[in-house]
Amino acid sequence: MTKQYSDLDQHEALYNVARDYPGGIVALAHRMGRNAAVLRQKLSPDVKTHYTYFEEVSEIMEKCQGANVPDSLAPLYAMNWRHGLIAFPMPEVSNIADEELTQSVCKVMAKLGATAKEIGVSLANDGKIKEDELELIEEQIQGALAATAELRHRVHLRAQQDKGKA
Repeated sequence: MTKQYSDLDQHEALYNVARDYPGGIVALAHRMGRNAAVLRQKLSPDVKTHYTYFEEVSEIMEKCQGANVPDSLAPLYAMNWRHGLIAFPMPEVSNIADEELTQSVCKVMAKLGATAKEIGVSLANDGKIKEDELELIEEQIQGALAATAELRHRVHLRAQQDKGKA
């Protein structure tokens, strides 16, 4: 019987992701140019004498993402959760013009207001948020955060470009 590990613990989540790599840890080690036995020891939550380092963890997640392993970023999410942070995928918005991005952020913020209202209505109706409602809400919130982060970055770039101009 295979022991089940939690995705809430970053070490266990990393082990789960690595085991799900096509061909398992042996294939992942080969792809990374590492010794399979050593990598297995480093990844096993039950082994306390071997440790992965940050670059190795990042490379494992990257290789798993490239192989379309489900939940390949679970270790990152678990680490963020442990420290009271949230990680989310950033949609590609770098190809959007500044003015268009600003308008998009405004639209997203308006949608977030509507989403907040929907959350209130949903909770008022039956006191619950259903799975399909959660998926829509999560998508809208993540999109707004990503667009806002990109807008912040562009405003800083623009301020640097405009520095010293009359």
